[in-house]
Amino acid sequence: MRTRDAGSARNYVLRLIKFRPRSCLEVHQKLKLKGYASDIIGETISYFKNIGLLNDAGFARAWMRNRLSKPLGLKVIELELKQKGIDEGIIKELVKEARDSLDETKIVNTLARQRLDKLLKNKEPPEKLRYKLCNFLLRRGFSCDIVNDAVEGLIKG
Repeated sequence: MRTRDAGSARNYVLRLIKFRPRSCLEVHQKLKLKGYASDIIGETISYFKNIGLLNDAGFARAWMRNRLSKPLGLKVIELELKQKGIDEGIIKELVKEARDSLDETKIVNTLARQRLDKLLKNKEPPEKLRYKLCNFLLRRGFSCDIVNDAVEGLIKG
């Protein structure tokens, strides 16, 4: 394997973050996968942190905003941020902010209604409606209580 220097590592990271912001862990993993030495990886990450192009808190905030617009539930977003190496404190703060400013029940009710309409158009049997509707919403990361309430409300209503 040929030696890789700090300059080529920086160029590689610039190409990575050109497409989308990255967490420090993502950059570390990508550089390691490309065969860079640990000292060059550390130096490169420090360089980009110092100039403000790598910022886990900023990355996490942007990720949260983007994923909430899908819409996805907070549980899934929290898991994604953990997988991306974001500090637990940052995640908890962002989840708390989102819970305070977000009406998950309203979002789940809207999604459930839309999905139910689609399932009814596909002529799904009634016994499968509840199952498919619950699974769809749970996969999107919404809590069981909110999902059950929304589905019960739709099925009974």
